[in-house]
Amino acid sequence: MRKKGKFIIKLVAVGVLSGILFTGAGDAKIYAAQEYTVTAQKTIMYTADKAVVYTAPDLQATIVTVISPNLPVDVTGITSNGWYQIDLKGIYYIPANGLREKPDESQLKSYQADEITKLTKGTFSFFKNSELRGFTKDDIEEMDDNTYIKYLDSYLMGNHVIENCILVDSGLTLKEAYEGASAADNKVAAITMKDYLVNYRNQYLEDSFWGPVRTEEELKVTVNRAIRYDYKEFSTVYKNAIVGSESTKMESVLNEVIADIKAEQGITFTCEMDYGSYQNEEGKSTSGWIIEFTR
Repeated sequence: MRKKGKFIIKLVAVGVLSGILFTGAGDAKIYAAQEYTVTAQKTIMYTADKAVVYTAPDLQATIVTVISPNLPVDVTGITSNGWYQIDLKGIYYIPANGLREKPDESQLKSYQADEITKLTKGTFSFFKNSELRGFTKDDIEEMDDNTYIKYLDSYLMGNHVIENCILVDSGLTLKEAYEGASAADNKVAAITMKDYLVNYRNQYLEDSFWGPVRTEEELKVTVNRAIRYDYKEFSTVYKNAIVGSESTKMESVLNEVIADIKAEQGITFTCEMDYGSYQNEEGKSTSGWIIEFTR
């Protein structure tokens, strides 16, 4: 008999209770829903440990995504009720405690050659595939997340073909995107093309975790991807017509997945889950199970 994993059923997403966001023991900040104004401010800030992105400066608004720590964010304004307005391929909002002025130096990664080799373990044979050089934008768009991440990793390992890498969101080559950004943005010009690709890969990896995933097998792929890249925490959305909003069915799915992962790899995850709203790829609000995994 499989032993059940640990589940904490969250009544309201992201620690919200009656308009209060709990940020630590004894520490709470009020972000009440109210009318607000925005004071324009153009600056770059960096994400804190859990930078949750919302469609409006209100904790009851739809969650768009969660951004990993230490990533630069374009801030375009400050709201009168204590939020940052950001530009993330659209106008969104992050609570004040989700951003900081400088990155946390203790958490920054240098991505030396041996670290990149460890991160990209298992992709070398993929890199050796000569067909990579002939991929087009259409080929890239048809790839699943796992294959595309391997494609990016192969370029991290093969510097001599790095300029042929195609970025899936724009269809541009890495060289075109990097040089275009460098001309308009000094902070991009200050990093190498390889670092630019590492940043792009990591952001794509975050997006691929978010989902939504629709079957147990897809959920296992997501968890295995987190193990491969040594993520201790990540969030995803599970949306399945059979499970719907029934917590007992969702618990059963997670029990099976976590038990299989432990049996196959000896690694255990705990989960917090909440049925709530999120924004899909088309920008529309929809509902599903928002699951936070902790290793």
